[in-house]
Amino acid sequence: MKLKIPHRKEYEVVYREYWLVQNKQDMADNPRFNGSKEPNVPMVNKFQVNGKMGGRPLKLTKEAEKLNKLLSSGLTLKDATFIMDMTMQALSQIKAKYKLPRKKNESVSNVHPDED
Repeated sequence: MKLKIPHRKEYEVVYREYWLVQNKQDMADNPRFNGSKEPNVPMVNKFQVNGKMGGRPLKLTKEAEKLNKLLSSGLTLKDATFIMDMTMQALSQIKAKYKLPRKKNESVSNVHPDED
């Protein structure tokens, strides 16, 4: 059901102008203000956006280090199941969790050098 508001189009322009002026005032009062530039635009959760970038990689466990060596040498997960005596599901979960195979020189501390 669409609501019929008389003179709505006339007020939209005025409302937008005041909205932008208020946003400028809020930014001047509080530099950390992250309000939207447009009215009625949903705010994006910044943590969700940054989480899609991958975040900081986890330190490898002993099993993950061994699986990383095997995958880096060219073996498949099926071959690694016989060597490590683990199920295919367990190895695929380790591979997904630690984003394997990794390069040898990639460590946790040098991924984000500006942090720490």
